[in-house]
Amino acid sequence: MKFIFSHAGAGVPLLAARISGLVRRDKRLAERIPDGPMAELKRLYYDTALSARPELLGPLLHLVTPANIVFGTDTPWGSMTVADSVAGLAMHGFSPAELRRIERDNALAMMPSLARKYSI
Repeated sequence: MKFIFSHAGAGVPLLAARISGLVRRDKRLAERIPDGPMAELKRLYYDTALSARPELLGPLLHLVTPANIVFGTDTPWGSMTVADSVAGLAMHGFSPAELRRIERDNALAMMPSLARKYSI
């Protein structure tokens, strides 16, 4: 099962160190998370809805690589349009391959039947 956390994980990237500290201090929690919380947080996926800005992508990229980021938007309810989100990602300095992963390939990898169905 794959989980996608919206808005670049919101506070998760900023709280990751605190979460790790809590687990280290509680043996019961540590036993339940043998690889540690950072490893678990790095396995999750995070979308870019309302988050294609340096102040939000920066902390996220300290936690995960572009392989765990998927394109997201809150359009029409959010304050950023789809075009704003695309432009924000482009301005962040991702390589063309990283942008393709974020904008398309990562999501398709999570849904192989969709990729096969549309021969994408």
